[in-house]
Parts: sequence; structure tokens; C-alpha cells
Amino acid sequence: MALISRLVSRRKGWRQRFVHFNENERHVTLMLSKANSRLFLLRRLTNFKLSPLDLLQVYTSFIRPVLEYCVPVWNPGLTSNHVRRLERVQKRALRTILKGQYIDYTTALQRTGLVPLKDRRENLCTKFAYKLDPELLPPRVVEVHGRSTRNSHKLRTLKCRTNRYMNSPMPYLVRLMNNKHSL
Repeated sequence: MALISRLVSRRKGWRQRFVHFNENERHVTLMLSKANSRLFLLRRLTNFKLSPLDLLQVYTSFIRPVLEYCVPVWNPGLTSNHVRRLERVQKRALRTILKGQYIDYTTALQRTGLVPLKDRRENLCTKFAYKLDPELLPPRVVEVHGRSTRNSHKLRTLKCRTNRYMNSPMPYLVRLMNNKHSL
């Protein structure tokens, strides 16, 4: 009971760390507001004449983790609007870091050695999927019917009757793993 009362008394802090499974819009909005407040700090650090490498280090260690927190849970349900809003944060950070040397987003990415957040999220989800316990994953195709075919190394795809389930973490991770096998 004491733990519950502490959680209730610190409800605001608890809410900020919670991943909203069914409310992607709310989660993305909270995440963006937190990242934008940290971007303000990055802008303030430019007054101290830090080098672009130092500012890039601040971005990659202090702001980007906010944008990637629990990414395997909420990435499959992102809309194109969410992706654009998330990418805009990195674009603004690069504009702040490079100042007058900023030409456009793709050039800034090449100059700093960063990748777009969309690609980074997909790589993080793939790494997470391969670290999952095999007992949590569906069986491989060869284990289901016993025949060796071109696709026997792939995982059996999950049947999804609704888009909501199809865009949930487990079917998304299985699709990612199967796509990586086919490349």
C-alpha cells in the first residue's frame, strides 16, 4: 500500500516515464515536448562557444535517447505525421549544431555522421527482435510443415485480422526479422 501511495503522490513523474501503448499520439506529443525542452538547452549551450563536436555529443547523449525511448513498442504504430514531427527535432538540432554551415538536412546528416531517425528506429527494433527469447517468437516455417523451402528459415507470419494488431510490436518485429532474412 505504501508503494501505491508513493506512486500516486508522484503521479506527474510517473506519467512522464510511462509508455502509452494505445495512445501513440499522446506518447509522441509528450516525447516531443520533452525533446524540445532539451533542444532549448542545446541552443543555450551555443552561447558558451562549444565546438560542433561537443554539441553533437550533447545531442546524441541527452536529446536523442528521449526520441528513442521504448522504440520497439511504439514505432510500428507511427503515422507519417509522427515520423515527420520526430525527424523535425533532429533537423532543428543539426541546424543548431552546425549554425552557418547548415545547408540542408541530408548534407547535415552526412557531415555529422548521423542517420535519419526513421532508419535508426528500424535498426534498434531489429536489434531488439534478434535479442528476444526464441520461445516468444512464432516457429520457423520448416518447423511447422517440415519441408525445406526457400522461406523455411523465416518465421511463420502472425495472422492479423485488424490493422491495430498488425501494427502492434510482435507482428512488426516478426516482419522485420523476415525482411532482414530475405535481403
